[in-house]
Amino acid sequence: MPHRSIDANMELASAKLVERDYFTTEKLCIESLAAAFAARDYQQMARILMPLQEARRQRRQLAEDAERVVVIGRESPTEDQLGPAIYLIKPPRVAAEGRALREHLDRLQIPAIILTREPTTLAGKIPVVSIGPVTLREHLAPPPPEQPPAKATPARGKSSPSATQTIEKADPMRCSEDLPIWWLLWAVEQLGDGAIADATRDAKPGLRRVEQLYLSLQALPEHDKLHQVLADACLEASRLPAEPPPPPRDVFDDDRDEPDEIGA
Repeated sequence: MPHRSIDANMELASAKLVERDYFTTEKLCIESLAAAFAARDYQQMARILMPLQEARRQRRQLAEDAERVVVIGRESPTEDQLGPAIYLIKPPRVAAEGRALREHLDRLQIPAIILTREPTTLAGKIPVVSIGPVTLREHLAPPPPEQPPAKATPARGKSSPSATQTIEKADPMRCSEDLPIWWLLWAVEQLGDGAIADATRDAKPGLRRVEQLYLSLQALPEHDKLHQVLADACLEASRLPAEPPPPPRDVFDDDRDEPDEIGA
């Protein structure tokens, strides 16, 4: 996509954002961001990330405002059960199915926050994971029985047991679905914060850090701060000397054994 096409795309994206057409805004931004990344136009990437972040923030707020958690285990959701919500994918399903659900809901233009959990560890931690071109995983403490601390509670403070809808008849792997909304939102934040910490620690400023954050953002588009940290990394990279291109690699190597569709 040449520069003039990116500029035209972003002009349309800005107009769609004003019209509150968040899904079209996001789609145009994603296309432009991929083109700018391929061209190593880091300044353009930083500009694109601003409307992309805002469109996703608005979508995320719509999902939170629904005050609804949909838990997907052995049973697949029907089309009638889909709607604005926080979706918790749990065993026996895997993170690739969470990714497939996210893509399906995007096509239906349904605001959603997607999180996958794995079986509780022997240490009592809950592994949460999100998958894209890379896999993000964190092992988190379960929510305490008492009220959450103030700093962990989202601004709107929504957590209603009646808002949870479980799409299954039984829990085959004994993973409790009784996870409050505030904890699920906190878990998403921990995933993204972990990805930021990894990129800061493992990748030097420039192409490598931009690439690592860019791939992490594709795995976890719900994380607000990832957009800003990636934009900062892009601006930093734009001030550095040009780097040779990285060797090609298959970023999906670790996920070949996981099914790609819900219900697989």
